[in-house]
Formats: sequence, structure tokens, C-alpha cells
Amino acid sequence: MIFILQMARREIRTSWKRLLFFFLCIGIGVGSIVALRSVIHNLNDALAAEARTLLAADVQIDSTRPWLAETLAAIDRVGQAPLVTGAPRPSNRRPWRPGRRRARRGADGRAQRH
Repeated sequence: MIFILQMARREIRTSWKRLLFFFLCIGIGVGSIVALRSVIHNLNDALAAEARTLLAADVQIDSTRPWLAETLAAIDRVGQAPLVTGAPRPSNRRPWRPGRRRARRGADGRAQRH
């Protein structure tokens, strides 16, 4: 065991620049992976928060299997077009400005939790 420690110490002493380069490369690699995962996580959060606006829908139904006829018929029964009558009422709220937070509301009018 003493021989191994002496060889390791001698190797570190003679090639410390290569060892420093190795640890620098490891650090840069780990840092880039963490940064990339953080960007992906933030992108997923942003897309999930804006999904209703991006999809222009309240509900999205996905499947990895082919749809059965009775399933499609049930979806068509439930997913009827909304009944909208008249023109929208003018809003008396202040216009939205960047930097001002606004609560998101679901289809039922309740505030959504993040």
C-alpha cells in the first residue's frame, strides 16, 4: 500500500499540469450538463405554464396507441364547441405591462397553482 501511495504522490508531483487540466475538464463537463438540464427544466416549466395559450385549448388528450371508435365518439361528445353569445365585455382593468405579475385562471375561473 505504501508503494502505491508513493507512486501516486510522485506522479502528481511530476505531472500536476495534466492533473489540473483533467480536473478542469471534469468541472467544465459537469457544469455544462447541469446548465443544460436547468435550461431544459425551465423550458418545460414555461411550456407547461403557457400550454393553454399555445394550444388554444383547455384540455389536450394524447395516446401512444391508435384511438378506438368508441373512444373517439366519447371525446367528440364531451368536447363540444363552447357556446359564446354576444360580444366580449370591455375590461376595466389596467393593461398588462411586462414585469407585472398576473394570476392565471383556469377554465372554471379559479386561480391555478404552479
